[in-house]
Amino acid sequence: MTPPALTHPAPFVAHVDVVDRDIQLVTCSGELDRTSADALKAAVDRTKGKLLVIDLTSVSFMDAAGVAVLLAARRRYPDGRLSVCCPPGTPCRVLEITGASELFLVRDTVDCAMATLSHQHPAGRTPRAPVPWTRGPMASEREQCRALRPGS
Repeated sequence: MTPPALTHPAPFVAHVDVVDRDIQLVTCSGELDRTSADALKAAVDRTKGKLLVIDLTSVSFMDAAGVAVLLAARRRYPDGRLSVCCPPGTPCRVLEITGASELFLVRDTVDCAMATLSHQHPAGRTPRAPVPWTRGPMASEREQCRALRPGS
């Protein structure tokens, strides 16, 4: 019997998008580990917005090196100006196990992460109090995000 062929993971990619004048989005994919953490750090270093969302939705693996880069990003974007989009899965579990999930605004979707940041840091105004939040099923998160949108 022939052993199965080894497959190499997809390379890690981090791409910066300007969402609006205040919010930038870093979208990541692949495996975030010690060999790829510098790519995420470089992407965060390229951001210039007041608020930052880091999307880990397409990250299949993350280790302590990835957590370290997120913690460094938190120092650059303090006071709740950084949100991490991390649906249930390996990266989210790593954040929970290490306790780092308590340090970030962790949301399941990019839209919800942006809505939370926009609500807490409206343009030209004093930051609002943090949004009370409970992690839970997607339906619950959608309801909470809807409540953040003006006119809902």
